[in-house]
This record gives sequence, structure tokens and C-alpha cells, in this order.
Amino acid sequence: MTMHPRTLAWFRGVMVVLLAVLLVPISYGCAKKSQVIGDGRRIRHVRFEGARGLSKSLLLKHLFAGETRWIPFTPNYPFDEALTGVDTRRLVDLYRSYGFFQARVEGLEVVPVKNRKGKVDLILKLHEGPQARVRTVTFVWEPDAALDPEARAKVEALARLDVDGPWETPRLGETVGNLRQRLMQLGFPTARVLGRAEVDEDALLADVVVDIDPGPHAVIGRVVLEGLVKVRERDIEPDVRFAVGKPYSPALVRQVEQALQGARVFRWVSARPVASVEDGRADLAIRLDEADPQSLRVGAQLTMENVRWQQHVRLDYSHPNLFGNLTRLDLKTIAGWAEIPVPWNLSEHGPVLEIAPTLSKKGFLEDYLYWEWTPSFELDLEEGYQFWAVHNRMGVSRWFAGRLLMGLSYNLRFFDFFRISPALDNKLTPLGRDFRDPFLLSYLELRCALYLTDSILKPANGIVLEVLYQLAGLGGHFNYNRLVGTLTGYLRLARWLDVAGRFRVGSILTYGSRAGTPISERFYLGGSDTVRGWGARRVSPRLRECGDDGDCRSIPVGGFTAVQSNFEMRFRVWGPLSLIAFLDAGDVQAGQGSFRPSEWNFSAGPGVRYDSPVGLIRLDAGFRLNDPGVYDEPFWAVHFGWGEAF
Repeated sequence: MTMHPRTLAWFRGVMVVLLAVLLVPISYGCAKKSQVIGDGRRIRHVRFEGARGLSKSLLLKHLFAGETRWIPFTPNYPFDEALTGVDTRRLVDLYRSYGFFQARVEGLEVVPVKNRKGKVDLILKLHEGPQARVRTVTFVWEPDAALDPEARAKVEALARLDVDGPWETPRLGETVGNLRQRLMQLGFPTARVLGRAEVDEDALLADVVVDIDPGPHAVIGRVVLEGLVKVRERDIEPDVRFAVGKPYSPALVRQVEQALQGARVFRWVSARPVASVEDGRADLAIRLDEADPQSLRVGAQLTMENVRWQQHVRLDYSHPNLFGNLTRLDLKTIAGWAEIPVPWNLSEHGPVLEIAPTLSKKGFLEDYLYWEWTPSFELDLEEGYQFWAVHNRMGVSRWFAGRLLMGLSYNLRFFDFFRISPALDNKLTPLGRDFRDPFLLSYLELRCALYLTDSILKPANGIVLEVLYQLAGLGGHFNYNRLVGTLTGYLRLARWLDVAGRFRVGSILTYGSRAGTPISERFYLGGSDTVRGWGARRVSPRLRECGDDGDCRSIPVGGFTAVQSNFEMRFRVWGPLSLIAFLDAGDVQAGQGSFRPSEWNFSAGPGVRYDSPVGLIRLDAGFRLNDPGVYDEPFWAVHFGWGEAF
């Protein structure tokens, strides 16, 4: 297959940037390799001969020795005879904790690796022997425990040790933890569970006794906030009032901590264990550390798309307690330069600027209402035009039952085009009255999001249902209804594997004498978080523009109906490094209420995620799986940026 010249140049540019980024950490890793201990040799592989009762991964976790990998940023393991001697004793102790009282290390062999100077393999020869068994398990409850026999049986069923099952010290610890956690979930904050065992090492038998004292049942009496300095208690108390009078449980404590973290004025929040219960009420003490009164973050960022590159400096300033009453100021500023499609083959280029201060305050009119005001200025460019815009947004939102977030805002936006492509000229194209320069847009926006997930910030299991509705026509030049519905699901199949899926559908319906939708507000797909086999905004109805030299291109102008679907498999490889495989589908139609599954665009590909200190870094490569017949579009796209796709 012969690559289009523009595609080949774009590919070469991406490779140059990636090599420049990777050379710094690789050289750093090489410098680290010179800092070794022992005689300079490194361990390549560790083999445990005779290990059947315990897994290799478990054995390696308890040793100084390990396997040196070729993967960048993974640790190197030097060979040191002193540490190896300690490891043999550690192995015996580990086996004894799992009931292998006859275990011993019968030999250790160090084998130099052929043709790999400075690398050795370790071979540890083990004799495990038989594992001890549990002979009896006895639960001893306090005489005045406030649980009936049925409830006690359900608590005891959480034990990790069974009669005639294997004896393992970690299982005894898990039993104690499970039973105490369950008692706390039932409303016993001072529950005590103690586990002990008498082990006959010669007979390989263990008798286990678990002492259980639930203590008194309790509800939350007061929430005591410790560590407040500049934050007034009366301003933060409404956030935790919901817990007073409810039965104690670890889940309720976590909700209190999350509510305080949500105020965004504390560096960390931690609940103290309940010390006592009086008259069926327990005070919940929360330790707080107030965040710095002001913070400023400055950084440089690069984003790459098939049809757009952008380099910018970003400044984020925040003051969480501006007037001493939890009024928050957040200032976002971006200044840079963007090139379409790529820096070495420009079609359009120009400055990028965004200034967006946000004032927010909770509690006006009602304790749980969250108010925001954001006046902003934006200067940017898209294929076919550049623009500047002034946007004023005033909104209010509220959480209901900790799961449903609803928000309402009024938006007023002035939008002015410049450097407009001839293809978008109002007199020469069928866009007609929709392309007005400049225009004023006035609309109400309603957002609803229902979180049925294990975590709102980083969900691993559950679903999120979102609805967005905009009503434009309260003044301004356009009248339309815009409705978008999104269903997102998450499922953790294993410790190292997550799957996530998203389905979104949107429709714009115009009405009245000013029926229409501006080009900036229509639907577009393609890019790093929609259909990744395409460049940003390239899945869209288009206009064709041809130059005097006969070279033609198509300019996306957006549509009135959109459908989108995404599926990802996320593999955690090592620490902050993850790999993904994705399948995307989507389509945008020019007509209102027009859905044509036969014209949907499909793409798939791999991706890499690195959870760095500055945020999640993402690199995806998408490949189109079908051909929609667009003449100026490459069959693949690479996206580099920050944050998860969804």
C-alpha cells in the first residue's frame, strides 16, 4: 500500500517527537544502572524447584531477589551473596506462616547466563513437605452480644478458615478483619475480634479460637471537625449534617470524608476510629488539614492530532476561600499556537488563547446548592475559519442522595469569525442563514448525571447515565433544541483488567422564525475521545474547497444528528503503565433525526496510558475498519494528550 505524501510526512514527524520524548527517560535509566551493589552482576531469572504449594509471584514478593526486566522504569535486582543468604531464611519463615513446618531450602545455585555478561539466574531447590490442616474452629461470643443466632451465623460465615482446610496465618488475619468489618457494617463501631491458634507442628494440626465482642450498637451523634484554622465550621457543617442520627457504618464514614473532600479546601481528610459509645450514640471525629490558601500551577503542553497540532502554556490559579466564606476562585489561562493539519504542512495556523475565571459558592439560598459564574474569552481556529468569542455562564447545581447531580445554567455567547474559507461564504454555499458572522447565542442548559458506580471520581464498576438539554432562543440569532444522552459502563474483570463502554446519541431540532444552529454548536466526531480512527471533528458532513491549482480538500461543517459508541479493554501492565485495546463507532448526519447505521464509521486500535505526576498521559493509534469514501482522509490517526478517553 502506498502512503499519501501528507500521511507519510505526518508519520515521520510523530516518530521524531516520540524519539525525543523517550530518549530522556531512557538515558536516565542507563545512568541508574551504574549504581549497583554486590559484585555488579544482576539477576535475570529466579526459579523455585519443588515449589508447588505457593506461587512464584508470592515467593518473590517476600525476597530481596527479583527478576530484572528489560521494560523501562522497572527495578534492577543485583546479585548479592549476603542478601541471598537472608532470602533463604525468609523463604523458610514464609512457608511456616502458611503451615509448611517441614519446609527447607535444600540448595541454591547461581548460573551465569551464556552470552549475557553480568547476568545470572538463581535456582532455589525447595522441600515443602505437607501443609498443616485446621482441626477445629471455635467462635466465642461475649455473653451480652446484641445479635441473634441467625445474625451471628452470617458473621461467622465470613471466616477464611474451615475445618479440615489448610492452616495459614494470613487466613487467620483475614478472618479477624472480615468479621470486624462486618460487625462495623452492622452498626457496631467499637467491635473487637481476636484470633488465636494452638498449632501442633508435629501432627500438623491447628485449633483456632476467635473471640468476638461486638460492643454496643450506635448511631452518629455529632461530627466533630478537628484542624479548622481559616475555614469556618458553620460553612462546612452543612456538608456533614446528613450523617447525624444515622446508624454507624464504614460506608457512612467514607461518605462524610468524600463530602468534606468535595469542598476542595482540605489537603486531606481522615476519620478517627470511634473510641466509645454513650447511650447508643457515637461521635465521629474528622481530622482535617486545610489546603494552601492559594495555589498556582504553570506548565507547557503539546497535543497532537492527525489534523491539528497545538503547543501552549497553561496557568491554573485557585483560591479556595476568597472572602473567608468558602467562595472559590479558579482561573484557567491557556496561551499558545495551533497548526492545521501539522506544523510542517500548514493549511491554517494561528494563536490560541483562553481566559476563564470561575467564582463558585455553596450554600446560597439552600445549604446544598452550588453556584458558579464563569465569564470567559476564547481565541481559536478550526478547519475553514478562525474566531474569537466571549462567553458568560451562570449556573447552579445540586447533588441528590449522593448519586444524582442536576445542574441548570444560563449561557450568553458572542461569536465572531475571521479568516474564513471561501467555501464557507454565505453566498456560495447552501449553509444559508446558519452561517452568520458575527452571531449572538443565548441558551439555557440542563444537565443530569446519575452515578450508579462504586466511585464517582474513578469508577471501576457500575454505570453512569447522563442527559444534556439545551434550549436556544431566549434572544440571540438562533432557535434550536439540543439533546444528548450518554450511557457509560465500567466493569473490573480482574485486578489487572478493566472494561469500559459508552453509548451516546444526540439530536438538534430547530424551531421558530430564527430556526438554525451555528456551525460551532453542531455535532462533530473524530479525535482522541470519540472515533479515534479519524482526526478531530473529521466525522461530519463536509463542504468541498478547491484551490486554483486543482488541489481540493473538504471542510467539516457539523451535523444535526450524532451517534457514538466506544469500547475499551484496559490492561494494567506495571505500576503507572497500562495498555488498552479499543473499538469505536460513530456517525454524524446533516439531517434532523437522521440515523443511518449503514453509514456508521468503525475504527479500532491500541493505546498506552502512563499515570504521571502531572496527570494521565495518553497515546492512541486508531485504524479505520471501513471506507466511507472520503477522498482526503488517511486510514489511521494518532492521538497524544492528557486524561482518560472516558
